[in-house]
Amino acid sequence: MKKSLLALAVLGAFATIAQAQTNVQIGGRVQADVKNYKVGNVNTNPAAGGTAGRVAKNELRVDDDETSRFWLSGTEDLGGGLKALFYVENRFNTDQRQSTGGATGAGLADGNTYLGLSGAWGQVTAGKHTFMEDQGNAVQYGIKGGQALPNGLLGSKAILNYVDAAGTANRLTISNTRVANSVHYISPNFSGFKATFGYSTNPDGNEGTINGATNYSKGQGYFLAGNYSNGPIYLNAAYWNHTIEGKPATGDEKALRLSGSYAFPFGLKVGAQWDRSSVEGVGVGGRDAERNAWQIPVSYQVGAHTVLAHFTKAGDIKGEANSGAKMWSVGYDYALSKRTNVGIFYGKLDNDSNARYQMEGAGDSRNGSALLAGESASLIALAVKHVF
Repeated sequence: MKKSLLALAVLGAFATIAQAQTNVQIGGRVQADVKNYKVGNVNTNPAAGGTAGRVAKNELRVDDDETSRFWLSGTEDLGGGLKALFYVENRFNTDQRQSTGGATGAGLADGNTYLGLSGAWGQVTAGKHTFMEDQGNAVQYGIKGGQALPNGLLGSKAILNYVDAAGTANRLTISNTRVANSVHYISPNFSGFKATFGYSTNPDGNEGTINGATNYSKGQGYFLAGNYSNGPIYLNAAYWNHTIEGKPATGDEKALRLSGSYAFPFGLKVGAQWDRSSVEGVGVGGRDAERNAWQIPVSYQVGAHTVLAHFTKAGDIKGEANSGAKMWSVGYDYALSKRTNVGIFYGKLDNDSNARYQMEGAGDSRNGSALLAGESASLIALAVKHVF
């Protein structure tokens, strides 16, 4: 009897300890694409960065266009409706070793990583978070989402997240993916509406940089978003404002994006996105580089089959002629299961003579060669994606 009581006491102690442990989960996604990528309208003008020997060639590639990842997440019930939570996202490349030059998956905690609390009042976390980059992405997928569409063929990734100014060596991001040194608040769900507020003490990842001997100015970033998702209607509005640490002469960013879609009951989904972004002092003559861009995505989904099409256009930088671009993409996706999708996709990006927009990942391990001013890129991809 004493032994039985002792065993029960030990089991009870272990049960108490187990209840106090954090509930930890693992998940992720892996993608691999076989691609044919080609540069067109080859720029051979040395003054624009081209060379006389530059020719268009097909590049047959195996790529990880999504930058595959796995994550650890966990929650602990603190009582009274309060929970502690954490999320650690780890990036890797399916197609090559992380030590390879140009690899984009940097490993442990390279993705969104944060710690915080949640309750009836919402959720607040601190760490690094994606703010502007993914706003409105949902309008580009089918009704159920999850398609294997490569990032390089998403209009938001290729155009809406960038400002291409002729006064700079490369196009400029306005999204600051995985914003460092940030705090993020998400409100409760009010009949389909959620509000989000983000603040970073320095999105550039360093703190306390001094520009010259006397010119010190603290960098910071603000992010505001409202998201409404109820039945067939999806609406999103987002604003981003980034002040560069040390206040150099150029670089402060502002972006406003509006997105929406409507899903008809017979499987058709029609969306729209509009984005106005500017980067201070980087345009020709030191002007601010400001442009408008828009996108129309359409999809039709029935059962396991999804057909997708997008058209995206960037207008000229204010005061800079022929600095816009357009991109269109089409594709077919088949869901082998709830977690595995395969598809074939095609897209083309055309730059005006003074523009250098890129298919997302061009020039690194995720896509083909980077484009020079006025060049185009076409891409056909066979893709497979698994979520676990």
